[in-house]
Amino acid sequence: MSRQAMSPAERRLRSQLTKLLYDQPMLRGTLGIRKITCGSPTCRCARGFTHDTLYLTYARDGKRHQVSIPKELENQVRHWVHNHRTVMRLLDEVCERSHEVIRGHKSPRS
Repeated sequence: MSRQAMSPAERRLRSQLTKLLYDQPMLRGTLGIRKITCGSPTCRCARGFTHDTLYLTYARDGKRHQVSIPKELENQVRHWVHNHRTVMRLLDEVCERSHEVIRGHKSPRS
């Protein structure tokens, strides 16, 4: 389908999607916080005040992986995960518009 044949809303969706894909880093996964103890008997975590550590969980080759995110990268990684979710949402919207075209097309019956 040519760009001119698309509705303004679909062109806007595709422009947003393209801009994110080309201009922004992204990361697939889920962020979660784990409360851990470091094992040092003199640390405050030994008294119940655990360390909060951010982890990224993702699947690759059918296996689940987890990686600890350093504090200095936390905001950046959160932004990358948000970008991936936004791309997936926009892609779903573009696909839904294609489904609408298919549903609206009626083939002649023999």
